[in-house]
Amino acid sequence: MTRLLAYWEKGEPLLLWERRLRLDVLFALFFFVVMCDRFTENPIHETLGTVIGLVALLHALLNRRWYKRRWEKLTGRAKRRTSWQLRDIVSLIVNVFLTLSFAAAFVSGLMCSQTLFAALTPDAWRMDLAYRSAHVALSLWCFLAAAVHAGLHGGIVAGKLAPRLQPLQRIIGPRGLRGLGIAFLALLLWRTGVAYVARDVPYALLAETSYLYVERGELSLFLPLDLLIAFVALASLVYALDQALARRPS
Repeated sequence: MTRLLAYWEKGEPLLLWERRLRLDVLFALFFFVVMCDRFTENPIHETLGTVIGLVALLHALLNRRWYKRRWEKLTGRAKRRTSWQLRDIVSLIVNVFLTLSFAAAFVSGLMCSQTLFAALTPDAWRMDLAYRSAHVALSLWCFLAAAVHAGLHGGIVAGKLAPRLQPLQRIIGPRGLRGLGIAFLALLLWRTGVAYVARDVPYALLAETSYLYVERGELSLFLPLDLLIAFVALASLVYALDQALARRPS
């Protein structure tokens, strides 16, 4: 374990940052694919769910200093006394909720396992849809929290996109590019709202259904696409709000 952590913690800072970024991208990719169990089917879903649990543990270990600093600040043991900013409070709440919801979704997945851990779970658990409904609800809450978390760190993605958008900005100008971004975000939010109602997401979030609704004969790709749109829309909205609040005079 020490050697594994050293790969991401010892070396040239820029190289370490790139390695961490690649790990986060891998984490996000696994997370998205795990949500698409109807597309991957259950054996792959449970296998990837186990893998992402291990990746999440590594992610938490690599960010253990963040948790330690926040704990010291909460308990008044921090060496540097700084006041809590709104963004600090929001980030802490989101990260704690994300951690707890991920752990709960992982455990609930084990409890209703149909393939990988089926031999370890009682038949009553695997046959009871209430367990699956709880797993779906917890997974969706975790998915939404992950989108908010991504939005709070959206500056990394924005920095990567900025050079690619410069040619377009030279053509339509900064205001035109901003307007185009707002229009694109509005389109994403509109589609997210449509999918939210059409797929009975409110019932899924309340653990009142064991699946997201899919139309008869619907292409398998449509549900993953709606999930991707919802994630990008929520993350983009959070990033836009974060940037707007950051520009406000104190």
